[in-house]
Amino acid sequence: MRRGSQIALFVLNSAFCIRAGAANALPPTPSLVPKAEQVGMASWYGQREAGHRTASGAIFDPALKTAAHRTLPLGSCVQIMHLGNRRSLVVPVTDRGPYVAGRVIDLSQAAARALGMERTGLARVRISATACLRTAQLRVDAQDNSLPRKSAPKFAPHHGEKS
Repeated sequence: MRRGSQIALFVLNSAFCIRAGAANALPPTPSLVPKAEQVGMASWYGQREAGHRTASGAIFDPALKTAAHRTLPLGSCVQIMHLGNRRSLVVPVTDRGPYVAGRVIDLSQAAARALGMERTGLARVRISATACLRTAQLRVDAQDNSLPRKSAPKFAPHHGEKS
């Protein structure tokens, strides 16, 4: 595919993601995910922001594992490794931020808990853009929904039951 076509598809996909909300949209395809790696400080945000709209249009829920990044495309995914304990996690970018100098990413409370940084509030991390693990499953589900459904199988009666 030509570079101009890739950019046009990326722009259209980004507009769709923002309009439809991150929960309902397919993230960018792996070939369109930028190659990026950063090392720096991560922080997290939680209940105070709960219920507010994110930059992607989705409602922020601190119980979902998500991230905010200044430049990565909304709907793309990022792998985060806590350099102190080597825990790793892949989360979608649904918001913009952090807006504090010296920080490279903001995580939801659930993501911070999974990485083991909820109590400290800050952690040194390595982040790298990656393909979303759910992308393939979302595409399979979309294809399955377009196929005609068979009726549910009928089960034989259990011992002692009448058919």
